[in-house]
Amino acid sequence: MGEGITMTSYAQSNSNQGLISGSAPAFHVIAGWLQYNYATLPRNNSKIIIKSGAYGRIIMGGSPGTTGTGPLQQTTSRNFTGSSFNDMFNVETTIDIKNSTKGSYLYDVNLLVGGAACGNTYTNIVENIQSGSIGRVLGASLGDSSDRPSNWNYPINTHLGTSTINITGGVIQELYGGCLGRNMDALTNSSSIVCDSYFYGQIVINMTRGEILGNIYGAGAGGVTGYNANSSDQYKHYGENVDTSVTINITGGSVGGNIYGGGYGYTEYLTEAVTAVDAGALYGDSYINIGSQAVISGNIYGAGCGYNLRNKPNIAQMIGDSNIEITGTPNIQGEIYGGGAGISGYANMAKLTGTSTIDIDANLGVAVYGGGNIAQTTGTTEINILSGTHTANIYGGGNVGILDGTSTINIDGGISTNVYGGGNQASSTTTNVYASRGTATTIYGGGNQAGVGTTNVYIQGTNVTNAFGGSNQSGTVTSSNVYMESGSITNIYGGNNQGGTTTTSNIEINDGTVTNVYGGNNQGGQTETANIEINDGTITNVYGGGNEAVTKFTNIEMNDGTVQNVFGGGNEAGVDKDVNVDIKGGTINQNIYGGGNEGTVEGDTVVTISDAIILGSAYAGGNGSTATVYGNTSITIKGRTIVGSSTDQVIPQRGSVFGGGNAAETGTEEDDNSTTTVNIYGGTIYGNVYGGANTSVVYGYTNVNVGDGRRRS
Repeated sequence: MGEGITMTSYAQSNSNQGLISGSAPAFHVIAGWLQYNYATLPRNNSKIIIKSGAYGRIIMGGSPGTTGTGPLQQTTSRNFTGSSFNDMFNVETTIDIKNSTKGSYLYDVNLLVGGAACGNTYTNIVENIQSGSIGRVLGASLGDSSDRPSNWNYPINTHLGTSTINITGGVIQELYGGCLGRNMDALTNSSSIVCDSYFYGQIVINMTRGEILGNIYGAGAGGVTGYNANSSDQYKHYGENVDTSVTINITGGSVGGNIYGGGYGYTEYLTEAVTAVDAGALYGDSYINIGSQAVISGNIYGAGCGYNLRNKPNIAQMIGDSNIEITGTPNIQGEIYGGGAGISGYANMAKLTGTSTIDIDANLGVAVYGGGNIAQTTGTTEINILSGTHTANIYGGGNVGILDGTSTINIDGGISTNVYGGGNQASSTTTNVYASRGTATTIYGGGNQAGVGTTNVYIQGTNVTNAFGGSNQSGTVTSSNVYMESGSITNIYGGNNQGGTTTTSNIEINDGTVTNVYGGNNQGGQTETANIEINDGTITNVYGGGNEAVTKFTNIEMNDGTVQNVFGGGNEAGVDKDVNVDIKGGTINQNIYGGGNEGTVEGDTVVTISDAIILGSAYAGGNGSTATVYGNTSITIKGRTIVGSSTDQVIPQRGSVFGGGNAAETGTEEDDNSTTTVNIYGGTIYGNVYGGANTSVVYGYTNVNVGDGRRRS
């Protein structure tokens, strides 16, 4: 078949098979062969240009198989158009209908099929849509319901090659990069023939102008895209060495529905019984690039969609890597997911197994998820924030779908409001947030209402208002870790924000500027054990416990740096068990307290100071009148520690050491059995040493030990 315009009227009894609903003409254009049965192609290039008229179907790959239940007869071609990748059928179709027929028909072209109506094909497809109205666009085959003889040892509906769809105008209802998949016979007489539409090769969708009213699916509906050892394709070896991927580039035009890098898993031309177990699957990578002047009204998914098929719970899965890049000045109104959509109650539907990567280099006002919506993600996610202002939440995990793996968010520029290493209502295994440049209002190592196994937050130069090692509203975090290397932070919390539990929190500050470091939670929930290590930096206040939330055990170790005040306990929050404060170096400009600011300590406090400078006073107990320590208190001064200054007036508030608290009690009057201990084994104290409190009482016993006859350091 030579190059040129070919219009072939293809009459058949069921003229609307494979068409979308609505009035459609019965006239069809077929670029390939009907019942092709030759070993090689006589000529392998064809072009179709449509400038006027109305068409039921435009078929670019021909119809080499049968269209009903008749037996297959193409024994020479083996039901293939084209015989190999060296013997390809190359066809290009341009739809440029400027004078639309929509007044008479619902669409100018009801169905544009990149592959075959039925049968196999080695084909390179190019579809150019410039103007006109099209109902459904397929990048690959339609699929059929041909009879499968018992002695037939070849595929039936396999498409091998490439499919490129270029949209520069026109209006399209919906688009699939892969195969539709159909079995019309099953819709009428319950045929048991399972859909066997398979695509192997490259799918590229380019859109610069025009309008898509519904959804874009990078892969197939009921068809399967790509090779996998566990694919339902009985003849999958045909595509074993074929590199399969989906690329969607949208730099202009508008999409009224959602964009999926993967497939759907459903078509109205298949019953549930004859839908493949992996219908709509993409076994390969997806690339979605949104830029310039694109308008996207729906959501963007790196993986598949899914459909409520009770007995086919694994459809629309994707095994591969999803990649989404947002650049320029697009108008995106929906949400962005690195994973799939999914259906409630089906954990594996539209599941992504692989890595999702999202690059943000634009202003965004919508939520971004490294994982899926309801669909699960198994593998890793990565979000790179490069520039722009982001007013909605950014999650390394999923919305409801869990992340069984590790998420990483790199803040490398821009202004972000809320960044979550974990998911919204979905748990994650491990999270990493690296904040190197730019500004972030709040960073959570955990999720919003979700737990995480291990969280890691690295502050490496970013300006941050609040950084939480844990989650926001709820969720259990087993181990949270916050590392600060440089930058500026108002508040660091080792635990959660409003609720939930952090089992163990770890904060390590090596440099930078911080205003209320809290080892525990902020407003609610609790932290089991909080650990703070300060190696350098400038900090206003350090609290071993939480702000308004309980902590069981707290531990503070300071090796260097400058801090205004250190509290072993919480701010307005209690510590249920014990406190340990170990000051090995650095400067405390005001005071150190073994207890809390206004919060109680139910257990004991132990404060050890060696080789540090305390310009105020050192208290083994708490600060305010409500900061009672109910157990015992102990403070030890040793080494080259300096408490106070030679220029200070000798008053209790400057340069003194207390075994009790400031205005806080130690013990209770009812029990009257607490003990305070002061050990002076070295250092210089410019004020006084008190076994008790400053303006409060100790209910129990006070002990002051000055030296013990041994060298202390």
